[in-house]
Amino acid sequence: MHGHMRNIQKELEFLDIFDDHADEFFSYCVSRIPDPAQAQEVLEKTFKRAWDEMAAGQPLRTERFYRLLDEAVNERANKAFGAIVRFFESFKGTMASSS
Repeated sequence: MHGHMRNIQKELEFLDIFDDHADEFFSYCVSRIPDPAQAQEVLEKTFKRAWDEMAAGQPLRTERFYRLLDEAVNERANKAFGAIVRFFESFKGTMASSS
C-alpha cells in the first residue's frame, strides 16, 4: 500500500508541473519550432518521456523537464537541418552530372 501512495504522489507532482507550466512549455516550443502542430508533437513526446522517467523512479522537476524539452527541440532541429542539407546535396549531384 505504501508504494501505491508514493505512485499517487508522483502522479500528483507530474500533474502539478503540467498544470503550472504547460502553456509556458508550449510557448517555448513554438518559439523554437514555428509550426504549432510540430511543437505540440514535440511537447507531447517530451511529456511522455518525462512520465516514463518518473515511473522509473527518477525525480521530475521543472528544470529536468526543460532539459528534456531542449533535447527534443534540438533533435527536431537537427533532423530538419539534415533534410535541408540532403536536399541541397541532391541538387549539387544533379548539377555536377548535367555539366
